[in-house]
Amino acid sequence: MDKSRNRQDNSSGLGLAIAREIIKSHDGRIWVESIEGQGSMFSFTLPKTNN
Repeated sequence: MDKSRNRQDNSSGLGLAIAREIIKSHDGRIWVESIEGQGSMFSFTLPKTNN
């Protein structure tokens, strides 16, 4: 089993903090929905650009 995918210390890890800052810097939004004992789903949106 990949120990990085089985965290027992209730921390989100550095990857989530990095993702959050990238998304925020692009005026996006990130959120999580959790169900105890079943897991969590992380979602994000980014604004559409006209490029």
